[in-house]
Amino acid sequence: MEYPLNINGKDFLVELEDKGENLCQVQVDGRQMQVRWLAAGNGLIFAQVQENGKTRSLKIHAAKQGEAFEIFIDGLARTVTDAKLSRRKAAGSAQAQDTITPSIPSTVSRIVVEKGQIVEKGQPVIVLSAMKMETTLCAPYSGEVTAVNVNPGDRVGPGQILVEIEKASTS
Repeated sequence: MEYPLNINGKDFLVELEDKGENLCQVQVDGRQMQVRWLAAGNGLIFAQVQENGKTRSLKIHAAKQGEAFEIFIDGLARTVTDAKLSRRKAAGSAQAQDTITPSIPSTVSRIVVEKGQIVEKGQPVIVLSAMKMETTLCAPYSGEVTAVNVNPGDRVGPGQILVEIEKASTS
């Protein structure tokens, strides 16, 4: 899967190939890496990255901040957003839709909503499975589901837009 990401203001194309067993082949702008990871909960991930025959261990913490993720890798902060969304906002799109995305590679277990459905803040939207655990992603606010971009059984990764919700106007 390809993910156009904006990291600290610079666009990158990140390609992930899930190898199973918490192992991914990753390519970032031509750099090839193999990443083995373990999610420890609350956005904490331990990773071993192998590149050019060298292995390094990383402690990663990810926290969602609006439409971006604040990613701390061994204490260094990075702001990560969907590069397409960044470009739409830079181009002055009137009201970007907000999205539901996974924080780690997962499999879609169930989709609880459908396009056109009105949802309330905190309402379950989609159920993901990773490492034999299920996680329910909920609506961050009330609004209308404008797109469901996945199907049950799909493998998904961080930054991939699963469900789009247009925030209800507060008039």
